[in-house]
Amino acid sequence: MENSKPHHAGSQSSFTGVDVDQLIDASACKEFYMALEECLVQTNRSWKKCQKEVKLLKECNYNGKTRDGTH
Repeated sequence: MENSKPHHAGSQSSFTGVDVDQLIDASACKEFYMALEECLVQTNRSWKKCQKEVKLLKECNYNGKTRDGTH
């Protein structure tokens, strides 16, 4: 049975020993990342159609939020 998590390009990181899924799970921006990933799946990976989600993730990352609300 396949893993039900969507496969994202980050999982193919060339950084040795970096668990990208773990980094995403620890991020306060996880919900925005997952919304973008879902949009990309639904639109056959059309970044142009997912600009709302891109913008929200970018804003979250720009604000430097962490899960506990600190920077």
